[in-house]
Amino acid sequence: MFEVASSTAFTSMQQASELGELVTFFTDNLEVTDLNTLFSNIQRYFTNVGASCCVEFRVAKQYHQFPQHTITGLEKEILELGRGAKRIVPFSSNLLFNSPTCSMIVKGINARDEDLLGRLRDNFAILLTIVESRIDFIEEQLEKSNIRQSALNNLKSQLAEDFGTIKKLCLDQDKQIRILVNDLSQAVQSKMIILGLDEEQESELMGLVDETKEVVEETLVLSFTLEDKLQAITKRLKAVE
Repeated sequence: MFEVASSTAFTSMQQASELGELVTFFTDNLEVTDLNTLFSNIQRYFTNVGASCCVEFRVAKQYHQFPQHTITGLEKEILELGRGAKRIVPFSSNLLFNSPTCSMIVKGINARDEDLLGRLRDNFAILLTIVESRIDFIEEQLEKSNIRQSALNNLKSQLAEDFGTIKKLCLDQDKQIRILVNDLSQAVQSKMIILGLDEEQESELMGLVDETKEVVEETLVLSFTLEDKLQAITKRLKAVE
């Protein structure tokens, strides 16, 4: 009777410990947004329960296998087969867990007790569900980031085009103003000859034309200032990521 009670108490403590590991894993991954950190947490979980793992994440139609530097060719093939396999596949002394977004090979399970092995399988299946949820979040954030980047690229392209149009209009306007001023100057000189103005009158009239030219030149400088401002804005936009 005492042995039964001791065994029951031990099993309860073990189950509580296993549940605690799952809870810790869940809370550790609440803020995770990258696959490297997610795999590190998965790897730590399996190390704590006396096993090891290989994982394939499927995010945005891309496949990411871990551990990147030590995974074997056979393990890669098994993970690839997991893309179309059922939820739990036992092979040799290992287990393969699968979902649409993740496959995990769990190795080195040291559990001869059927009850313990059953609990571990259930716990690993729960772990996979947690991982699925996190990958869905990561993929959603990646999609949002891609949409934002695309919108930003379109904005930069459109503004660059608009600024180019403004620059061209300013240059065309400057050109037209120069032509008008030159035409005015020539017309005034012709009229002076026709009107027969004396030297003082000619000097006053040409002075007025020169003042007009100076005002126009000052106005043209504003176009170059505007161009500099537009170029500065364009450079800032190109620097935005």
